[in-house]
Amino acid sequence: MYAFPTIPTLENYFLHHGYCIFFYLMINMQIRNT
Repeated sequence: MYAFPTIPTLENYFLHHGYCIFFYLMINMQIRNT
């Protein structure tokens, strides 16, 4: 991951990397359930 631009806020960040964050959360949930 790289530092996101200043003018585009978290909206653009999640639009581009939202799937990475979602995938990361899914893995964390499975690890905790195990």
